[in-house]
Amino acid sequence: MRPAVAASVLWTVGLALALALPARFVAGWVWGSDTVLHGIVFAVSAALWASAFPRRRRVVGAALVGLAVVSEVGQGTLLPGRGAEWTDLAANLVGIAAGLAFATGARHVLQPPNRRSVASTGRR
Repeated sequence: MRPAVAASVLWTVGLALALALPARFVAGWVWGSDTVLHGIVFAVSAALWASAFPRRRRVVGAALVGLAVVSEVGQGTLLPGRGAEWTDLAANLVGIAAGLAFATGARHVLQPPNRRSVASTGRR
């Protein structure tokens, strides 16, 4: 398995576990705003997955939007002491967009110039 894929999988498993924890386990972890933390966590997820699969950014974005929605619904309906919040969902979505934009920009900047022209035109 490629390192970028392995990092993405590990991060996502950790994210899913953290999102599924009961509130009493999460209470002391959050510094500052819980909503900001949601955005940061999903931004990192999007950047990792988009870096692992740069030609599948739309699929990555769609999958993460699905995870964001399912996680909020699950927190609101299945987990004791947790609740679904529109602001957290909005932060998740903003984080996804920011992470995808970051990965796209980083790929463009880090890609060698001769590869950049091939990637942008689709020609060799």
